[in-house]
Order: sequence, then structure tokens, then C-alpha cells
Amino acid sequence: MKEISAVVFVGATGAPVGSDIHSIRKRLELKVLDGMEKDSSGRFNATFGDFEPDMKAMHIFCYAMSNPNWCLVGQYGNSSMPNFVNDAVELFAYTTWEKRQQFRIGGNAQSDWEHGLDMFADYCFMEYNSSREKNKAA
Repeated sequence: MKEISAVVFVGATGAPVGSDIHSIRKRLELKVLDGMEKDSSGRFNATFGDFEPDMKAMHIFCYAMSNPNWCLVGQYGNSSMPNFVNDAVELFAYTTWEKRQQFRIGGNAQSDWEHGLDMFADYCFMEYNSSREKNKAA
């Protein structure tokens, strides 16, 4: 597995409640919970190692954000990651708005933004899972 950038970790752990990063982490927590299955005793079995769901979500986010393809996140100090995340979510939201306009589908800026957050969380989760598959194959 690749290393998680310390700058990314500090930026993610310091994200205030209500920020885009915090919202994405909360979405990832739900994805972690979705991955839990019941064991033979009927209890939910943690499929994420020794981490609690919130810490596993943090790990998934940091892992995805440490991807070198992400516009060199972390080279400009801690403030670059929130700006990068905001710009990415804004792009996802704008793309959703364009599609809604083209196909005359109802919605509003808030729902577009929420969808952008969902898309970002989905990307983080896919990035993490694809790396796990690569490691299993190796």
C-alpha cells in the first residue's frame, strides 16, 4: 500500500464540522458501515480491521487524497487540500447542473452540491478498493 501524506492527514483531521472534507468523511463512514456483514452470532462483523468506522473513513479519504495524480495535493501547505476538494466538488456539482439543464430535470444548487460530495466520496472509495485489489493480485 502507498504511504498517506502527513499533510493530507493533518488537513483531513483538522477539517471543521460542516466543511466539504467533513461531509465527504461522513459519507465514507456510511460506505464503511454498508460493507459490514453479520457473523454467525448475528452481530455485525467489522471488515475494516482494528479501525472504528470513522477512523476507517478517515483512512480511505487520506489514502485517496495521497494519490500522486491528485494535482500534487500537499505541495502548497495545508490550505491546498480544502481548496482542491472544494474545486473538485464544485466541478462535480456544475457537471450535474449542466446535465439537469440539458435534460430539463428539476433540482437546485444544494442538491447538485450534495451529489458532488457523493461523487467525491465514491471516487475515494473506488480508489481505495482498487488499490486493495491490486495488492491482492500481487
